[in-house]
Amino acid sequence: MKNKLRRVSRRTASSSRWLYRHVNDPFVKKAKVEQYRSRAAYKLLEINKKFNLIREGSVVLDLGSAPGGWSQVIANTLNGTGRVIAVDLADMESIPGVEVVKLDIELQRKELYEYIGGVELDVIVSDLAPSASGSRATDSISSIRLAELVLQYAKSSLKKFGAVVIKILRGSEDEYRFVNLLKKEFKKVEYFKPDASRKASREIYLILLSKLT
Repeated sequence: MKNKLRRVSRRTASSSRWLYRHVNDPFVKKAKVEQYRSRAAYKLLEINKKFNLIREGSVVLDLGSAPGGWSQVIANTLNGTGRVIAVDLADMESIPGVEVVKLDIELQRKELYEYIGGVELDVIVSDLAPSASGSRATDSISSIRLAELVLQYAKSSLKKFGAVVIKILRGSEDEYRFVNLLKKEFKKVEYFKPDASRKASREIYLILLSKLT
């Protein structure tokens, strides 16, 4: 019973620390003022400012889109041009200029390919993350598995010279195997950690530039 109480106490303390950090996070405050659905919007804004991946007229696939912060950034950047396809299994409220598709990107690949309709994509962005398991190693491996799914979509639907943004969690030997695989598919592969990523977070973004075929 005492051990159980200690575990509950630790979880409560951890939740309190997270809530305090979240409420006082400058990017959370900024997102509220600028009406972005999540602080993650600033990660994509910084990525796009540095790499200029998304431009007016681009056709963009946003995987793991809910609650919609990245989709908002993409739609604002396209400014009424191009196409944004936002995909997530979770519910996501509509955004002007964004096609919201609710499905499982792993189990319903055929349905997503059919929805895209053979259109070649200019950019794929993925902020997908695995559910936390409590094991850093397991979570890192799971993030690579999700990244491999994104790569499959890139191989089949991304046009030549297209670009991809993929989030992974560092800490797995699989990361290096995966990055070496990416280097065979793209001219350039870069690591990038936006300022909006929390310093303690193991997340980092792989920026894949200029698909080779």
